Amino acid sequence: MAPNTKRVFYVKYLPSAVFPTVLAKRPDVQLDKLENESPNDQVVPILSQAHVYQIGASRQIIAPHFQVNAALLARTPNLIAASSNGAGYDTWMGSLLGADGGSPRVVNAATVLHITGSDPNPHLWYDIPRVPTVAAAIAGALEKAAPGDAPTFKSNLSTFDASLAPLDATLATIKAHFHNVPVAYTERVPGYALAVADLDVKTPPGFARAIEDGTDPGPADTLAMQKLLTDHDINVLLYNVQTVTPVTTQIRALARSHDIPVVGVSETMPAGVATYQQWQQSQLTNLLHALESSRNP
Repeated sequence: MAPNTKRVFYVKYLPSAVFPTVLAKRPDVQLDKLENESPNDQVVPILSQAHVYQIGASRQIIAPHFQVNAALLARTPNLIAASSNGAGYDTWMGSLLGADGGSPRVVNAATVLHITGSDPNPHLWYDIPRVPTVAAAIAGALEKAAPGDAPTFKSNLSTFDASLAPLDATLATIKAHFHNVPVAYTERVPGYALAVADLDVKTPPGFARAIEDGTDPGPADTLAMQKLLTDHDINVLLYNVQTVTPVTTQIRALARSHDIPVVGVSETMPAGVATYQQWQQSQLTNLLHALESSRNP
């Protein structure tokens, strides 16, 4: 290992294939992978030497012992930065940072984007035009933590920003051709993207909130949601494929039985998808095609 090597580790998945590609060009950076079930004799040396923990926000993917307790932070004494989604999505991060005796650099996406309110939509990575703002904040934090690498951070930020252009273009196409077209979702996962595309979301708020909270929607909200489908009041249903319940399964089946296109979306990047950009582009393209084929012009 080279002198002054920077250690980066992650658990199970990376959010983008760009990470290993970029880091492979840096002989002074070592990338370590852990699994939720990694044995302690493998975990201990990696945590004790880590400078960066690239952690996903998914509560389904990352095991509890890699999330939220003071013991984890005590085992990672050399961390120099932390990144958090905010908006109530990964509340465990607050507990983790609260246990820290030092001064970690924190980038809270919700704070960066000035997200407020008592119940904001936490799926900020769907607000594609504003993703560069969060990326810039992360790059700024990294520059302060490692000033000598500032040119690399700036270059990577420019590359990342440019990679989002096709997503912005697809959103612009949807907005231009389907302005104010009615759609619905089973929960708020794609909400920011739909707002950017100027689509009219008809889902009863109580229905989406209940699904998001893991509870059954009330009878009135369920009936209202069903009526959107049976009366053909929406053109497309967006269905969270990672939150499947008897209620959402019934709603999806009802949409299909009434020839309403269903577009699958996901809260986190599915396994087998290489990059954030590919993930979002695939979903937006599917949405565009569904709108083009929908029965209500």
